[in-house]
Amino acid sequence: MVLTKDVWLPTEAELSVQEVPLGTPSLRAGAMHLGKYCEVKNNDFMLCRSETQDPRKCLREGAEVTSCSLEFFKKVKASCSAEFMSYAACLEKSSASMDFLECRKTQAMYDTCVHKFATRTTTLWVPLLAKVPQDERTLRQRRRNRIG
Repeated sequence: MVLTKDVWLPTEAELSVQEVPLGTPSLRAGAMHLGKYCEVKNNDFMLCRSETQDPRKCLREGAEVTSCSLEFFKKVKASCSAEFMSYAACLEKSSASMDFLECRKTQAMYDTCVHKFATRTTTLWVPLLAKVPQDERTLRQRRRNRIG
């Protein structure tokens, strides 16, 4: 794509969002629950990218995904910090590829903690429950998938 003066580019302020300050082991350890917790926002972002074919048009959705991730890890830190850190440390030390197989015990402890906390405080962990997005973009995409 050739850039001309007519091509809109986002400003620095539009691109600036607080990043998730975690390394690969922590992101990998939280991936399953994070994916479920932020499922709706992730799906909305991916649908936007797929529909528009222009990442500049999905900056808001991308910022919402990042915000959701930060919120998730703050809740994990408040409720299951020890279990989470133990699991992440195990993944980091298990192998160069951070295989899950060697860390099933620490994963089970972390999963149990997340599920206990989610069950006790459903208002805080509501996104862990299955949700069906009802926004217009998602409904259009579903209709298209049924037809095509």
